[in-house]
Amino acid sequence: MNLQDTVARMFPAGVVTAGDPESCGFVEVHGLPCDTVPRHCSVLASGQFQYVAAEHCQESYLVKAEDLVLFVRICPSRSGVGYAHVAVKSS
Repeated sequence: MNLQDTVARMFPAGVVTAGDPESCGFVEVHGLPCDTVPRHCSVLASGQFQYVAAEHCQESYLVKAEDLVLFVRICPSRSGVGYAHVAVKSS
């Protein structure tokens, strides 16, 4: 299974978009509820972070899905519907 298919399986309620995830290492998933949690994967670690006090907290997850280890960040959009950034480092 490729990266986009794996991410689409983790976030079935969203729309996966990416330019070329193999070269840039990022995939975005739009249209997610803000309380979204990755599915069909093992959560290795999770936490919240906040850049400045005025911003909403953002959830982050380190997950293992298929043969990939992914860092996932769930961010609220201005419309109140969340989106996820998935950063991938492959060796």
